[in-house]
Amino acid sequence: CDLKYELDRVKEKIYEEFIIQKHPPIYNPDQFAEFCHSAGAENIFNHILMSVTSERHSSSRQELNKRRTVCIIYKMCYCLSQLCNIMQVDHAIYLNSNNVNQEGMNTEFQLGNTCSRKTSNIKLNKLSNDHHNNLETFFSEAIKNEWLLVLIIDDFTKIHTNRRPNHQQFSNCMSMCTIVIKAFKSLKAIKKPKNISKIHHHEGVNIKACIDAITAPESMALLSSTYASTMPHWLTKSFFTPDLERHILEEHLYCDDSGVRHMRTMDNLHLINFMELQLKSKEEFATAYDMALTGGLKKYLKKFVVVQPGDWPSQFYGRQIVYEYVTRQTKNFQINSGSITSNGPTSSTPRQPMLNVPAPSITSVVPTMGPLHISLSSREHIFMSFKPFFRKVYCHLFPRCKLAETPKPWRINLILEIVYGGWTLIRERAKVLFQYSKDLQYGTLLNLLDNYLPLVLSIYTITFKTNNFKEYYNAMVRIWVMFVCLKRRHYNKAPLVWLSCTNHWAKNYSELYDHFCKWPTIFDEYPVENTHSILRAQTKPSDTAEKLTSRAKSIFESKQRQANFRSIFTPPKQFNFSQQQLQFLKAKCAQFLTSILSMIHSKPGSASLSTEKKTRYVCLPDIFGMIKMKYIILPLGFNATTVPNENCRCDNKSCTVHNPNEPWQLFQGWWHSFHKTCLNGTPSCPLCKELLTKQVQELGLVAKEAILHPRNDRVTSTNDCTDADVTSCHTGYFLPVRITNAYTIVAPKLYLL
Repeated sequence: CDLKYELDRVKEKIYEEFIIQKHPPIYNPDQFAEFCHSAGAENIFNHILMSVTSERHSSSRQELNKRRTVCIIYKMCYCLSQLCNIMQVDHAIYLNSNNVNQEGMNTEFQLGNTCSRKTSNIKLNKLSNDHHNNLETFFSEAIKNEWLLVLIIDDFTKIHTNRRPNHQQFSNCMSMCTIVIKAFKSLKAIKKPKNISKIHHHEGVNIKACIDAITAPESMALLSSTYASTMPHWLTKSFFTPDLERHILEEHLYCDDSGVRHMRTMDNLHLINFMELQLKSKEEFATAYDMALTGGLKKYLKKFVVVQPGDWPSQFYGRQIVYEYVTRQTKNFQINSGSITSNGPTSSTPRQPMLNVPAPSITSVVPTMGPLHISLSSREHIFMSFKPFFRKVYCHLFPRCKLAETPKPWRINLILEIVYGGWTLIRERAKVLFQYSKDLQYGTLLNLLDNYLPLVLSIYTITFKTNNFKEYYNAMVRIWVMFVCLKRRHYNKAPLVWLSCTNHWAKNYSELYDHFCKWPTIFDEYPVENTHSILRAQTKPSDTAEKLTSRAKSIFESKQRQANFRSIFTPPKQFNFSQQQLQFLKAKCAQFLTSILSMIHSKPGSASLSTEKKTRYVCLPDIFGMIKMKYIILPLGFNATTVPNENCRCDNKSCTVHNPNEPWQLFQGWWHSFHKTCLNGTPSCPLCKELLTKQVQELGLVAKEAILHPRNDRVTSTNDCTDADVTSCHTGYFLPVRITNAYTIVAPKLYLL
């Protein structure tokens, strides 16, 4: 092998293909060997590979040597000409993303592994400066090719460390606003209708549609049983697939469906802006919309609809902004048409909810509650509501460890997964043992293990990610019921708004509804959360807001090249727990649950209820010890006017049956029971149907009032309601806290144009 000659041929080929024509670099060993062969260097790759490989090497070591051979050839070409620095630039960007200091970068440059620090900074600055032009090109192509776009706006909080602190303040909290757009090139864009009432219901929330959806016979029949009892076979099978079980512990990982996994990747994700801005009020979200609509997105919204999934503030304030213009447009039209005069509405002209003329760009945005935050919030709230129980489980599983007061999300996921896995090992025997029991302790434990846990563990990681809209719809109804029981502020209204929107689109705008039915997984806020994880990992605590903005743009512009580089040279992620370890922990948890159920069975009726300062408490000694728990942990039936009586087989007050052998039925989803003759053929609990109807009306009116008539001097709080706050939660969205804004808010104008 004439090494010098063939190396020159490869160097010229690299310079022509990757530097001049700007083709993506090749790092795959097999493809790179063909690349060398096409350059006229037929022997260089195999010659170097055979020189560094021995027969005693394993197959994995031989594959590693192939990748190292690619690096050796690139490095040799770089030694010949520093213009052939394609791999060195990618490696420098990778090291920069891992916060390698200047000394480390210079050392790698001396070894020939990276380009110089000056060159890497020039490349990063160029990537950041090219961001605006590339974004405009992207929107032009999206409009031309009618790609489906999804908008996501979220806040990013970072603790900024002051290198030269003043007044003994070493750090301060920095709030950034992230605006990203995700393109789905294989799906056609949703065309904007001429009548915007097809997108936005004129009342904000259609309360009647929500009542019909939740109290429908099919929904009530499902809610009458626990979620584990009604889970479809495919969902149960997917949940306990060994290859997926560990992935479920990681909320941000993908499911096994290849099509869904491709849709959830970070490909075709573009950063619109990353700026210093809090997102705690309607005015601040209006500023975020102004920044989002300054470019090509505004042109796109004139023709197509963009769905905006997000957390609670994102969809709530976004909906307020959209309906502010919708309401204003409606009033202007009614005044001009004569349906409203200075003396009030006239009867000559019927009221029209929307104006059938071209609407502004902002009305093409459809804010909606994101499934990821529904899942995260539900898991955290379940854990905190039943924290004494989970602390006992954790101490039993890990005797030498102490559970933190506020555990991290991954630890919460692990505990919930283990507890539910342990319950499945004893579920059938336990249900047979307690099949004729209305014991309050067993009912509470069954509601947690067989209803709440499988719901919160599967609603996002399985049901949503597998594109099953029907099951996800039913899960949203059930999770709303759970939030009502637990009195979870804001989230006891967000699912109602989601149900109202989906039912409205089903009747009025089939094009948008069909996308939700066929591809619900595309309307996910996961990309922005993953973006935040990347930014936290690839930025420094001392970075200023300007540095963070520039860094974010360069990360997005180098995303494709870095994905190519990392796919070959970065090892895959390893799990903290093996499948065998998880099975052992579940078996150990099953023993703990068995001991609790044994105590409940041996001492029935040990639960006690009490009231202190108008707050109701319950004591469940076998589950929580002697700690008094709030009433919200009990099943839904205990929120009704007539609560379940564990000493009575029929909770119907007008029951006249005295025969002890009369057949009766226990609704485990509610914990009410009735004689079958008292039900008169009704397949669900009549008491809970009245309760749900009342809750939908009350919470729906609160949501409707907050959307159509926002109070700008208030900010929402994500804290949960206490029993003392229940009345205030039913009368308004906002706590009496005034906005303390440290930033100058630009007057929102663009989104109204």
